[in-house]
Amino acid sequence: RDIKQKMNYIESYFSKHFPEEKYDFRYSLTESNRNPQKLNGITLWVKHRVRDKSQKMQLIYFLAGICTVDGSFLPIEIDLLKSIGVKIGLSLKEIDSAIGMYQSYERSSRKTASSRSSKVKTASKKKLSCQILGVKESATFEEIKKAYRKMVKLHHPDRFHNESLEQQKMAEAKFITIQKAYEYLEMINN
Repeated sequence: RDIKQKMNYIESYFSKHFPEEKYDFRYSLTESNRNPQKLNGITLWVKHRVRDKSQKMQLIYFLAGICTVDGSFLPIEIDLLKSIGVKIGLSLKEIDSAIGMYQSYERSSRKTASSRSSKVKTASKKKLSCQILGVKESATFEEIKKAYRKMVKLHHPDRFHNESLEQQKMAEAKFITIQKAYEYLEMINN
């Protein structure tokens, strides 16, 4: 994978979301490559120091963004994200939801091949919408609605009113993705 692209993403992310910080992230990343830390130590620190679930989810979104800089998730990246998420105290449903959101962005930015049938597109859209909301494809509409309400509470942009404008925009984009997934599932269930 293109490390330079990922480094640029990280630097861009931090300069965009923390513009007042005068910190050289490239230096830190270079040093962390020279002196790697054990993943278990880092995740244990996050699990015990970061109590707010929405902040833990933001970490997973950030890491998912790094994974998708090159245009797609590799299975090893998904496995690593799941491992990190579980170690910091998130459920697999929550992690899959974050992955689903990035896969939704990835799919919306790609053109779909015209040879795909409408039925296949609908099935994959349903699967992705269920993944975003953290429900099984066989979920009842009541289960979908319950999951949607839980996600809305966790990701509502109003929860980020004290954060930077960019973080508010990111929260709004995630919120819209959740709403679209719910609306699609509501439409096909009625």
